[in-house]
Amino acid sequence: MAYTCKSNIIMNKQNIINLKNIKQKPKLKVKKELHKISNSRNVVYSWKAKEYEQYVRTKKWYLIGGALMGAIILGAFWTGNWMMGVTFILVVIVGSIYVKKEPRMIEFKIMKSGIEADQTFYGFDNLKSFWIFYGLPQDSYVSIARKKTYFPYLQLPIGNSDPVEIKKELLKFIPEKEHKEETTNVIGRLIKF
Repeated sequence: MAYTCKSNIIMNKQNIINLKNIKQKPKLKVKKELHKISNSRNVVYSWKAKEYEQYVRTKKWYLIGGALMGAIILGAFWTGNWMMGVTFILVVIVGSIYVKKEPRMIEFKIMKSGIEADQTFYGFDNLKSFWIFYGLPQDSYVSIARKKTYFPYLQLPIGNSDPVEIKKELLKFIPEKEHKEETTNVIGRLIKF
């Protein structure tokens, strides 16, 4: 083992001597890597908000919801519709996990070329218009119409940010056009889900 270490030291010493004798810098072959270019200089406005607003739910809400789901599940099994019964049991399990989950804080950015929401980029060339729903009973958000037929609207929560500032910046890139509030939002607000 001592012999191996001694030979490595001699080889390293020779490499150092050889490098000292070289007048030009050796060309090193560096593997090219793709680096994510920071778009921080393209950011016009940014804000952070919870991904969704949490509703205050009372014991009464849990009792009514539990009784309703229990009735649906029992009705499904009583009529012999086992698949529906199992499906609603899964809905109850997933729903109870969702209700107790804390919402994440998400960063939203209006950039010169599009909007970034939770590190997903939407270019302005794929967006039609926007409308800000503000002063709703529970939450306020920016609705953005996309040029896609499936999931045609993006909903970006505003949180404590200034909606006037968001509107001012978005108007530079896409037009403001009134959107109708989606039925699922209205129902979700009514049942506090």
